[in-house]
Amino acid sequence: MNETNLSVTLPNEAEVRLVGADRPDNLRGSFLNRVVLDEIAYIKPGTFEEVIFPMLGTTKPPGRALFTGTPNGMGPFKKYFDYGNDPNNKDWGSFHFTTLEGGYVPADEVARAKEYLDPRTFSQEYLGTFENYGGQLYYTFKQTPHTADLKHNPNLPIWITADFNKEPMVWEIAQIHDKRLNIIDEIYIRYSAKTHIAVAEFLKRYGNVTNKLVYVTGDASNNYESHRDYTTDYIIIRDALMEKGFRVVVQVPKRNPNINNRINIVCSLLTNGRLTISPKCKQLIDDLNQVESDNKGGKNKEDPARTHSSDALDYLVWRLFSREFFKQTIKQI
Repeated sequence: MNETNLSVTLPNEAEVRLVGADRPDNLRGSFLNRVVLDEIAYIKPGTFEEVIFPMLGTTKPPGRALFTGTPNGMGPFKKYFDYGNDPNNKDWGSFHFTTLEGGYVPADEVARAKEYLDPRTFSQEYLGTFENYGGQLYYTFKQTPHTADLKHNPNLPIWITADFNKEPMVWEIAQIHDKRLNIIDEIYIRYSAKTHIAVAEFLKRYGNVTNKLVYVTGDASNNYESHRDYTTDYIIIRDALMEKGFRVVVQVPKRNPNINNRINIVCSLLTNGRLTISPKCKQLIDDLNQVESDNKGGKNKEDPARTHSSDALDYLVWRLFSREFFKQTIKQI
């Protein structure tokens, strides 16, 4: 057994290894007899065809592959599943099991999940169905009852969730009470946005609050032209607020969560009456009404004004509620 490279050598000299698939090229090797690709829906598209499949062909007889996982929209996993159901594909087979049929989750837990989750999420996560995320992504959002006049509660801390983009930059301002999330305000800078400008606007509105505890979360990526290092932006926010007497806790995921997962949580919160939005959050409301799928597993970004507010909401919802659904490491600075 080699704990360094997570491998075990069997008495017949066969080797079993555990490897990650986040960098597919690192999987390349000379031959492969068997492979299990777990949570195939979340593995980078093309990994099997371009990397794994050629390796299986180097052995005699050819190697075998097993795909396991939960569906995630209509992505590559759906293609493989359909391929296995086609009787003309003699070398393929598909098998479907619900959570109850798996035998590990009690029936009462599944019943609770059905009450708690929106229908699309429950069907995907517990019934193993492939759900179409085309059309309106936040399909459970309705102006009534999901918008209401909300006031800042002076007894509660504030959450800032940021989407760092140059044109526009959007922050959503929120508070949480009794497991309900209230989006009470929005900071929207249309052109040539800078982080310090958004901070100044926040201080203009909330600089005199009595509860000086502020939590900050948001975008973890670094793929935008105007912001090379998001850690720097968060430090700008932290230092500027601390200078004005705030106690600041910055909590950022190591990477942005899967889009479908975070949208599912938002839709579930809306379904269960746990998310309310102030009419002042005009960009967010427009996003929830208008943002659609790009049919590639992401959001349609053809309109440059769209997706930024809903992204900011997604990041906050993931931070606050993901542990009810998933596990994710949080980085605190």
